[in-house]
Amino acid sequence: TRYRNQTWGRDDATLAACRRHNITLMAYSPLGSAAPGGVPRVLSDTNVRAVAAAHNRTAAAVALRWLVQQGVPVVTQSDKKEHMVDDLEGVFSFELTDSEMARLAAIR
Repeated sequence: TRYRNQTWGRDDATLAACRRHNITLMAYSPLGSAAPGGVPRVLSDTNVRAVAAAHNRTAAAVALRWLVQQGVPVVTQSDKKEHMVDDLEGVFSFELTDSEMARLAAIR
């Protein structure tokens, strides 16, 4: 099942229902979208940026790691090599603490 997370945050009810029925919930467009020339809200969020700075990672890597660490596969798209590398390598080269996971989960 694909889940489009257009507004950063959680959908605990859907995730729990999927897990109860052995369905994999996949985050489609997990970084959201922005108006032309804009930045997706998740990438400019101060909490995401603070966690990213603490790990010397990009905001995108932190947002994707938050999902992956919950066992949610993500689908991303880019035409920039550095973004593809960050999505593939950067996400799996660090781990968020429980308090960071909670801090990010509180973002609405």
